[in-house]
Amino acid sequence: MTPPAPPPLYRRLPGRRRGLATSATLWQADDHLLVAEVRFWTESYRRIYYRDIQAIVLGQDGRWLALNLMFLTFGTLLLLVVAGTQGGWRIFWAFPAALVVLLGSVHFLRGPTCACEVTTPLATLRLPLQRVRPARRTLALVRSRIEAAQGTATREKIVAQAAEGPPAAPPAAPILLSRTPPPLVRPGQPRMHAVLCAALVLDAMVTVYQWPHGNTVIDSVAVVTFFGCVLASIFAIVAQNRTDLGPEFRWFGVTALGAQILLFVAGWIFLFAGMIKQAGAGGAPQFPALFASGTEAIGPYEIAMQSILALWGLVVLLRWRRARKTAWISLTT
Repeated sequence: MTPPAPPPLYRRLPGRRRGLATSATLWQADDHLLVAEVRFWTESYRRIYYRDIQAIVLGQDGRWLALNLMFLTFGTLLLLVVAGTQGGWRIFWAFPAALVVLLGSVHFLRGPTCACEVTTPLATLRLPLQRVRPARRTLALVRSRIEAAQGTATREKIVAQAAEGPPAAPPAAPILLSRTPPPLVRPGQPRMHAVLCAALVLDAMVTVYQWPHGNTVIDSVAVVTFFGCVLASIFAIVAQNRTDLGPEFRWFGVTALGAQILLFVAGWIFLFAGMIKQAGAGGAPQFPALFASGTEAIGPYEIAMQSILALWGLVVLLRWRRARKTAWISLTT
């Protein structure tokens, strides 16, 4: 009897993909790569042999810039809220402001994000590589194993072999070489845009009640829903990036974010103008009265703007759903 073969020795490679209830890592063996994914209480493994790898595409995506914009916008808004409040409310808003600044700094220092895919004769698999620096270290470790399994060939030799053809064939078109691969486009799902529509409708409803019946509870709910609209707008912009969703989704998310920033700036301008007016009259600033008067002045415009944006988003979602249904054509047999 032949002795059993020893189990392969695996080496953990840089990079990791984390989700809400999932985690994926990449491991290296002598003749293959292993993608290990944990989803809830189940584990799945997939081997990618070096001899079967046809291409590895690494492309930088826009999540790093979009998330930086999200943290910068959200942190600036929270810091302005901290600067405009006093007493216990300042301490209350200081904790989320410090958390957003910390998370934004960590995300910025970790470097740009990326998407990495490996192509084999059977399928194209997404590798659990989320950052450019760990991905480049991983590809540097894997490249030598692929060359040992498949042999080496220069770029010029590969291009020359691809351009060769029979003498009677028409001349080959010139091959344009580029150092950067084409951008990766993934299928998009407008879930965050639907969440943004719901947040806009909720904010408009809260503002309708807050406008004539303002109190401490409804004012706090209005602030939370407003920041929810800002966060949903930023996540919608991030979710649409590098997907096959049309430009109408991008314009909807960008316009919604710009509208929230415009409303926030208008409210602060009105608040500071009231503070200057009260200081000129010799009285101490009364923040509840100033907030109530600002709500009465800006409330109608906010209701109209949020309602129009929600209607726009609903139309975009319905058009996308209709186009998706008509994407397949039934053929008679």
